[in-house]
Amino acid sequence: MGAADRAFHLQIMTLSRNKVLLRLAEGYRVLGMAVRASRDPRTVYDEHLRIVDSIDHNFPDEAEKITRLHVAEARRMIEQQAAKNEFTPKWVADAKL
Repeated sequence: MGAADRAFHLQIMTLSRNKVLLRLAEGYRVLGMAVRASRDPRTVYDEHLRIVDSIDHNFPDEAEKITRLHVAEARRMIEQQAAKNEFTPKWVADAKL
């Protein structure tokens, strides 16, 4: 799922033609790994489908709204875990085994 998730985000960023967003994408890989390790893959997949569906139906406001919620949820989850000192990305936890 990691490769498909990264490809999805890079394609959306490329289509946006947003130069700032594209520059931020350079650091996305590590952040993406952390988010994927901590969120339910089916939830992420469903959010992605809703974003694509909105774009496909030419509903830019809806696509933006869903995308902002997608990012906010990932951020909220990481912040909650970090505040409890519980945020350990899967690849770090696996390395300790």
